[in-house]
Amino acid sequence: MFGDVATVDDDIQLVRDLIAWADSNAARVAASIGKPNTTINRFANGSAKHRMHRDTLNMLRDKYPDFPGFTEMPPANGTPVKFDGASNDRMRDNFPVYGTALGAARKVDGEAIEQVTLNRAEVIEYVKRPPLLNDRPEVYGLLVSGSSMDPRHMDGETIVVDPMGRVKPGEDVVVYLRPHGEEDDGERARAVLVKRLVRRTSGYVELQQYTPALVFRVEMDEILRIDRVMPWCELLS
Repeated sequence: MFGDVATVDDDIQLVRDLIAWADSNAARVAASIGKPNTTINRFANGSAKHRMHRDTLNMLRDKYPDFPGFTEMPPANGTPVKFDGASNDRMRDNFPVYGTALGAARKVDGEAIEQVTLNRAEVIEYVKRPPLLNDRPEVYGLLVSGSSMDPRHMDGETIVVDPMGRVKPGEDVVVYLRPHGEEDDGERARAVLVKRLVRRTSGYVELQQYTPALVFRVEMDEILRIDRVMPWCELLS
């Protein structure tokens, strides 16, 4: 129940119970709170890998206050303390998260390299923007698909991506691959790789994935751009 939810399975059950109680479906419930279908549908169909965002749960509670699955949050046991330097800014609900889908695997020395497709024209969800990024509209969220970076980045996890950040070896990156031939307009990518940067030269980049463990190269003439994945500790600093 709301307030006592501890796992993603509890969130899945909560959503399914809410849909049944409302005699509705995932698409209508998502539309009722102004969210994309996938926000609710991945819980309704049991494919969610991570907990629902807290602001989405709060929006559901506000929209369906009579649903018996919601309970009041337990009172806090502690006394709030204001830390020096804490921001007074209200977090804005305008941070875009883009979805990805697994595409055809890239073969390197007989090993499968996961690559995903990405539609930057479609935002699957807007979530709370970290105050550090209030003046960084170019930074975006990306929903990870696949297990190649497991356990670093799990399937269904949201990562924060900075297209303007300076990329260094040892950091995680999002590599946009160029389309072939006449389809290459310098803007759209045919596929995206979420990997760790091992080495970067004028002629190629060397990338690492964890599952299966592999280091491989991609020629620079195949690459449209490389965006930097921001670590969570950096966002909280």
